[in-house]
Amino acid sequence: MSRAIDGTKRKNRRVKLLKLAKGFKGDRKSNYKAAKDAVVKALDHSYVG
Repeated sequence: MSRAIDGTKRKNRRVKLLKLAKGFKGDRKSNYKAAKDAVVKALDHSYVG
């Protein structure tokens, strides 16, 4: 039996994050690693309190 590496959970998590990066420029909207950093920073800056 083959080993499952890229499963549904992983894909869904990545797609969800890339949706949050919609509207960003360049790699920040399409490259997962760059988008992750950009989204975390954006959410950090959006917090008011």
